Amino acid sequence: MIPINTNKIIQAGSVSGCYGVKGWVKIYSLTDPISNILKYQPWFFKIGESFEQIKALETKNHHNRIIANIDKLINKNQAIGLVGKKIYIKKDVIPKLENEYYWSELTGLQVINQSQDLIGEIIGHITTTVHDVMVVKNKNNQEVLIPWVMGVFIKNVDLKNLTVWVDWEF
Repeated sequence: MIPINTNKIIQAGSVSGCYGVKGWVKIYSLTDPISNILKYQPWFFKIGESFEQIKALETKNHHNRIIANIDKLINKNQAIGLVGKKIYIKKDVIPKLENEYYWSELTGLQVINQSQDLIGEIIGHITTTVHDVMVVKNKNNQEVLIPWVMGVFIKNVDLKNLTVWVDWEF
């Protein structure tokens, strides 16, 4: 087990199922493109309050999916125990973006409209074919969906002050 500052890691995917009988697992990747998760090594699983580094001995693209042979998994019964486990990576292995943001940077930020009204907190996003949609939880515990279109609905992102300014009335 490795003690890791949770501010220095992000979720990059999860184990979505088993593949075959020799302990291979299916990987659901949150990266874009999905194959980028293979570049971002090492991977970690959260075990209790610590993280365990895992080693992918072999990985393959298989029908627009990723499958992996994880070290110490030798059969399907062992692999079943990992289904649903989140895969984490260190933030410093992903490239820095210019004028773009990772959703992991935005989750938890406050969303304020141009009337200075607090809309709520970003809790996630939805990917559509046209653009991403920000999911904001308001003070009534309801979800507000705001299209992530810079310059149209998204006016400013202030990571330092943990705020996203939007042109959105509710």
